[in-house]
This record gives sequence, structure tokens and C-alpha cells, in this order.
Amino acid sequence: MNGLATESRIVGHAVRSTEKAPCENQPQAKKAVFADFTVTVIDRKGYPKEDDLKLVNLVNTAYGLARIDSQNKSAPTSKYFCLKKNDTLLACAGFEYGDLSNSRVSKLDSTDCYISPFAASRGKGYGGVLLRAVEQEAKDRNFKRLVFDVWNEAPMDMNGYYKRYGCVQGETVENQNNTTTQYSKQLV
Repeated sequence: MNGLATESRIVGHAVRSTEKAPCENQPQAKKAVFADFTVTVIDRKGYPKEDDLKLVNLVNTAYGLARIDSQNKSAPTSKYFCLKKNDTLLACAGFEYGDLSNSRVSKLDSTDCYISPFAASRGKGYGGVLLRAVEQEAKDRNFKRLVFDVWNEAPMDMNGYYKRYGCVQGETVENQNNTTTQYSKQLV
């Protein structure tokens, strides 16, 4: 027995099954089911190679460059929320606890859930489904704020997306050959 309690909750119109860790901010393998979608929290360090390559390809396609690679499973993070339908990866969001994050814009604290990189198949609403799941997970783990760094040179301008999602635009900084804008959303 691993000391984890299992619970089920209704989220929207779907049942969400979770495992609670003794420490609220400790990541555990878990699965949430939203209608036909499944959201799973994974650690790339123990993720099957074939599935990891799909995650790497989705992120790198969304960014138009090699944002993450299959060799270094810790950069920029090893932990991801993955949205799947019938085992097809549709969206993913890397996450770190704020005080451990490598935010390019500002120092964060342990009550912040830092999300980067974020990637989704375009125009199908998958990103919104994943963001709602990420927000619920962050609330469940007692985070006070979601924080996103938006790389402004990405092929798709995501600034308006985060504003529509209810995020507040923060500082923009210049990093080598690009700029990054930080967005945050307070969690109630």
C-alpha cells in the first residue's frame, strides 16, 4: 500500500478520479476523465519512450522549433499534464511548483503553479479543456495562482488566448533573441 487515498468527484458532467498524496503539492500519477477526454499527470523521466516522443513532437510543432528534446527529460520540466482522447495526445502543459520554476520573467513562490511549455492541436478547443483541468488540479493542490510565460516569437500569438482565459498580463522581458510576457490567474 502506498499510503494514497483514492477519491472520485464530479467535475462538469464527468467523473474525475484522483489520488491524493500525503503532501498536497507532491505530484502523483493520476487520471481525470472529462467526457471523451482523459487528463493524466505524468513525469517524463518514467514515461515510455514512444509516448515521450509524441509529447516532444507536439510541443516542438506548436513552438516551431526544438523547445524540448527527448534526451533531456528535465528541461524545462519533467512534469506534464497530458490531454488524450483514445490514447491520442491532443494537448500538454509542463508544470513546476513556483519556487522551483525556471520562469524567464520573475521569481515565483511555492504558492504559484508555473505552466510552461503549453501546446495543443489548434482550433479544436483542446487547450481550453486542458487549461480547465490544470486550473482544477492547481486548486486541489492548494496553489494560489497559475503563472504562464508566453514566448512572443512562437508561430501563433498566444497573448490574446491567455487574456480571454482570464489571465492578467504582467511584465515582458527580452531574452537573447526573443521576448517573453508573463500572465497570471488568481485561483479562488
